[in-house]
Amino acid sequence: MKQVKNKWTNKRTTELEHASQLIGTDSQLQKEETLDMINPSSQNTLLKDKLKLTELAKILEVKSLRTAISWCKKHGVATFNKGKLKFVYLVDFNLAVDSPFIESLKIKFPQNWSEIYATYKRFDYEKLVELLVPQNPLSRRKFSVEGNVANNFLEKMKNNF
Repeated sequence: MKQVKNKWTNKRTTELEHASQLIGTDSQLQKEETLDMINPSSQNTLLKDKLKLTELAKILEVKSLRTAISWCKKHGVATFNKGKLKFVYLVDFNLAVDSPFIESLKIKFPQNWSEIYATYKRFDYEKLVELLVPQNPLSRRKFSVEGNVANNFLEKMKNNF
């Protein structure tokens, strides 16, 4: 980081310290915001909603970037280049990973699958239990078989228990 000379104290400080002195606070959050103001091309602001392909390869537990890129193509995740940086959008990756789960929810719960998925993503387990477990217990059906022998046997079993 570049050194800056403070004109009031004649001390050399970094750009970040100098900017925080001008603002008059030492809070870490404001220091990061000040750093972003000084250096707008900071990686923190660029990659907030993106995932580098090197990180993606680590998540997928594959060794090469080519394998990660082929996984992205297979699952419909678009890859982008910004200079030497290769990345994917985090939203696309999350949806590609969750798509089998979403499809199973659509089959099991066609009316409210989106509400169940949103609850799952929020980690709201109480609401998830309310949505998944039926409120009314299942009604018992009376089981009967044609023929007296089988029905007599069922009656004897019912009386014994």
